[in-house]
Amino acid sequence: MGKIVNTAAAVATVASFGIVYYIAIPGSEEAKVTTFYDDISAIQVEEPAISVVSIEDANVELNNVEASNIAEPDKDICSEETSAVAIEDAASDVPRYATMVAEQQALLRDKRNIRYDPALIALDSANWVAWKKIYNNPEYQNYVMEYKPLYGNLRIINEVWAPRSFQEQQTMLRRLAEYRAWNYNAVLVCFDTSENLLDLMCAVDYIKSTGMKVVIVYTGGKETLRDSVFRSPVEIRKFLTALAPRADALLLGWWRTSVHLFIPDLPYTNYIVKSARAANPDLPVIGQAYWGQTAETGSKHENFRVTVALPENASAVLVMGMGYPGVANKQAFDSLFKAVSDHPHKIALVAGEKPYYDTRNSSGKSEQVNRKIKRILELRLLRIGFQSTMTFSGDGSNGIYEENKTENLCLEYAK
Repeated sequence: MGKIVNTAAAVATVASFGIVYYIAIPGSEEAKVTTFYDDISAIQVEEPAISVVSIEDANVELNNVEASNIAEPDKDICSEETSAVAIEDAASDVPRYATMVAEQQALLRDKRNIRYDPALIALDSANWVAWKKIYNNPEYQNYVMEYKPLYGNLRIINEVWAPRSFQEQQTMLRRLAEYRAWNYNAVLVCFDTSENLLDLMCAVDYIKSTGMKVVIVYTGGKETLRDSVFRSPVEIRKFLTALAPRADALLLGWWRTSVHLFIPDLPYTNYIVKSARAANPDLPVIGQAYWGQTAETGSKHENFRVTVALPENASAVLVMGMGYPGVANKQAFDSLFKAVSDHPHKIALVAGEKPYYDTRNSSGKSEQVNRKIKRILELRLLRIGFQSTMTFSGDGSNGIYEENKTENLCLEYAK
């Protein structure tokens, strides 16, 4: 059974000097406070309370119906133009639209997506029809993956997309050579199904030829709720089955599909895993543990908590929220991320000096200095018990604040 684990009310104050974590114990007027010391500074932390909630217990009722084959969608409903037309149709056919929303409310844990995902707000969405069959199919409700270990100490750099031109290909070759010289040994390769699959496969083959390992991930698009998670499942399977035999691991969420923007249900996760494992039965699978805002916390800091999307028998877990100098790493890891602290392969996400240090919160430091800061963070996180690291090539904003400052290694990063 896949698990979604939430800590009790966990709060972090994000400041220009880093992050201070503390946890409030529910029902306690006077919290017991213990002082911890990290290699950064002393920090006060209250004892955490952790509750475990299974996906099945999260107000999600999966209706067993006769399994059907998933047909190829007859149109792309992910464009803004098509979505707008669909919304007009929904307004003129309220009963049918109400029925569709009721189905989604019953099937999907992440209620926020029902209001935003283009595939979920389009009345005649072929993609939603296909995903509804997946969610109602016992094959995806009951599947439990076989454990496959993820070996080695990975030093992953983010990220490669399909090169769209000869120039992007050359930029990718040069930038990857730089990261190999800095002893990175793996690359995150992203796709959202809009790419040229052959170009992406060629990029992956090149990365493998250099001796670097490849971690693949379906992103569902950019880090915005306006992009769709629920794209054509047939297309997603096509990409996964093409890339899985070439990959060394599968990450279950990143950008739009990260827990930050999408809390996955068991049938969704199982469809992704089964599609990839159909082409590579030994492919390791990486889950997620994320501290911060999700669909269930809202945007207030006092409601933030750790959300863990880690299927049973996952090979590794990516821990997000500790990769800054201001975090008391050992204490934060032992308290906030206690639910995954004993996993045999933990991967720390390394962000840099502070969130968006080179765009929204520019520190004015050079690229070389920022790279050294990330290296110090990598070593610090490895010392407290992580087996691997995954590091942003930029500041994590991925073009949100400055278009030419993106994580895509196929593009030049603005100096």
